[in-house]
Amino acid sequence: VLRLDADAPATAIRAGDRDQLLDERAAIVSAIDRRGGATVLTLSLGLDEARGGWLYRGSVVRTGGPFTLRTAGYEAQGTIESIELLGK
Repeated sequence: VLRLDADAPATAIRAGDRDQLLDERAAIVSAIDRRGGATVLTLSLGLDEARGGWLYRGSVVRTGGPFTLRTAGYEAQGTIESIELLGK
């Protein structure tokens, strides 16, 4: 779950959007919650397990950390609110 920064292009984001690297591990927007002026995205993405934690495209993914979603049409940055590991 990703809470977008205030300057993120929230109105451009749609469910089904995916990052610009089109493979099976791509970040995909599965849900959007716009409440009280904030935009919160639920993303599905492939992570790699590493000694230092979970990685997405070489960057550590942890609650409270930054995350950038880059699509062909926009770049949105935010803070990771929570992580749920599925299929592990």
